[in-house]
This record gives sequence, structure tokens and C-alpha cells, in this order.
Amino acid sequence: MLYHCYICPHTTTTSKTFTHHMRGHANGRDCFKCRHCELRFHCLGSWSKHMGSHVDAKNFQCDICGMKLKSRSTKQQHLKTHQSLNFVCSLCGQEFKTRKSLIFHELRHNDIRLHVCDECGKSFTHPHLLKRHQSYHNKQFKCQTCGKKFGLRHNLKVHEYTHTGEKPHCCQHCGKGFAQTTSLQHHYKNCK
Repeated sequence: MLYHCYICPHTTTTSKTFTHHMRGHANGRDCFKCRHCELRFHCLGSWSKHMGSHVDAKNFQCDICGMKLKSRSTKQQHLKTHQSLNFVCSLCGQEFKTRKSLIFHELRHNDIRLHVCDECGKSFTHPHLLKRHQSYHNKQFKCQTCGKKFGLRHNLKVHEYTHTGEKPHCCQHCGKGFAQTTSLQHHYKNCK
């Protein structure tokens, strides 16, 4: 693939060198500009995903229900909604797609909390919950725009969308964009 700079005549064959070149034009910040609206993006991947939101064609059809989707990735996400739930909790009957999810769920029923925070003593059923909790004690990720600090890199990234206006999570049905996946999930409940 050949990447063309829209500011100067430079071309390159890799996305990494193209990104580096473009950041040179923009002093390292939000160097990828949308050709259809005023949004700018720091990452080539986010820009590329956004550009797809301007395309009206829905060329990827679900083999199960016939729904037409905008991209291969949204089709893959959609196909997961058709998967059957094979793992059933013996205590409450709730169904899960994976055995791991079922085991994690059953730990909550038994209230077995083997993972304890050294700093405050709070206990958790799963090590990833403890790790997430511990990140709140040590807020090491700082927003370069406003200085706000976060315990998780992901939370910082989502926060930065408030400064850039970027909305990387798009509705498969209407194309509306959201900064957070939780907002998109809430939207799906009302979008027909």
C-alpha cells in the first residue's frame, strides 16, 4: 500500500513511517484530518475507522439474518450476537458464552474473595478486579491537555476523546458515533 501526504508530496509504503511523517507536520498532535468533516485524529487507525463512518455503502451482509453492515469488523461483532449460550450456572440458571465467564460468575455466588489489596484491605473474587482496583490508588496516567490523572491507561484514552471530539465507537445500524462503548451499548437499546 502507498500512503500519500496531503500536505506535501511525500509518499511512503508503511503506516508507521507515514504516521511519523504526518506527526512532523502537526508537531506530534492530531495530524490526520478528515476530508469530510473538521475532525482530526492522532492515530492513523482511528482516522481510518472514522473515514469509514462517512461511507454509506453497507457491503458486508450477515449470513444468518441478512443484516447489512459497513465493515468486516462490524460484521464480526454482529455475528457474535447469534452465538448460542452453552454454559449454564447451576445456582441461578444464567447462561454464558464461555466456560471462563461461567467460572468467574460462580465465584461471585460463593463470595470467595482470595485477592486482597495490600493498601486498603479490600478483597476481590478475581485478580483482574484487584488489579483494576489498585490502579485507583496509583493514578499514573496524566492527560497532556488538562492535567487530569487516571489509574488506567484506557480511562485516560477515553477522557482524551473529550478534547479531540473523536467518537471511535459507531452504531452498526445508523452510523452514529460515541466516545465510549457503554454509550454505544445504551444507544443500541433505543436504535431501531
